[in-house]
Amino acid sequence: MMNSSLEVKRTIKAPIEKVWQAWTDQEAVKKWYSPEQMSVGTAEVDLRSGGAYRIVMDGPDGQHVVGGTYIEVQKPSKLVFSWKWEGSDTSDSKVTVELAEVDSNTTEVTLRHEDLAGDKDVQMHTQGWDSTLRNLEAYIG
Repeated sequence: MMNSSLEVKRTIKAPIEKVWQAWTDQEAVKKWYSPEQMSVGTAEVDLRSGGAYRIVMDGPDGQHVVGGTYIEVQKPSKLVFSWKWEGSDTSDSKVTVELAEVDSNTTEVTLRHEDLAGDKDVQMHTQGWDSTLRNLEAYIG
């Protein structure tokens, strides 16, 4: 089985602290952390190395629940966490979010998602993350 990964970059017009808060604050996560045709019903965030998170997304085709553990938390620039869809038989994958300050009101977001199950998984998650980062931009903007 191939291990596949993807990388998505987005430049967001907001200070790095505000972008970090959007990724790590439970209430903020509820407002944007899903692809555009979905919404977040519940978000649980225990933001610390070894802490768990769980996000329930409601969509036209039902509920999708993703969860995992924070592996690395480096405020305000790096977040690494495991990623697993509940009810899926795929193994955990890993997401790394890096935030870089371009200037005081611009942040570059680089998201890498590794250890995906194959090309189809990469394609689906690339579309999902693209859409989710558009939601983040809309939420912050």
